[in-house]
Amino acid sequence: MNTWSFDITRQSGWDWWTALCGVAAFVLLCHGGLGSLWRRGARGWVALALIAIGVTGTLLVLLVPDFHSARVGLVWTFVVLSILSATFYLELLDRLGAGRMLTLLTLRIVALALLVPMLFEPVLRYISHRKPERPILFLVDTSGSMSFPDVQNGPTRIQSVWQTLSPELDRIKSHFVPRYFMFATGFSELKDAQELSKLAADGKSTDIA
Repeated sequence: MNTWSFDITRQSGWDWWTALCGVAAFVLLCHGGLGSLWRRGARGWVALALIAIGVTGTLLVLLVPDFHSARVGLVWTFVVLSILSATFYLELLDRLGAGRMLTLLTLRIVALALLVPMLFEPVLRYISHRKPERPILFLVDTSGSMSFPDVQNGPTRIQSVWQTLSPELDRIKSHFVPRYFMFATGFSELKDAQELSKLAADGKSTDIA
């Protein structure tokens, strides 16, 4: 079995990233309140929409406990800094022109995509496990004596077999190649472990040999 795992080694739920996002949201809020953006036509309304997204998202991330994780922080720090960059580059549209502005904004976002992960130091792990090769055999008695409980009003013995084995099936499969057999007067192999839950203890004798 091969597994992937993703961890963040530097930042935690409340850490430097929360302060960074808070400062970015405060700058956006000040720019929206003091910049009279609503007077600048469509460009101003686009900037106001970006500011609203940045401020609202930051408030959610900071105030909702479910979002206090480094993984959310990694994504949102990049998003809010990108919004901050886009908002201020809109101010340079007249001077730079649309083409140059988009080029510079793209370069800034690429730089953020490289720098923000350096703050969090994410680690992607790939763990390879050898496929189990060792067999393990389970032989279940299905004679009539297995239809009785060991404790009054408790499960029968055949039911206890399933109750004992079922929580361990995943662990068994991770280490062994399991095979399941039933026997009484005869002997047969089960197709899979789930059949153990439906076994009927109706054999006439226990012929171990």
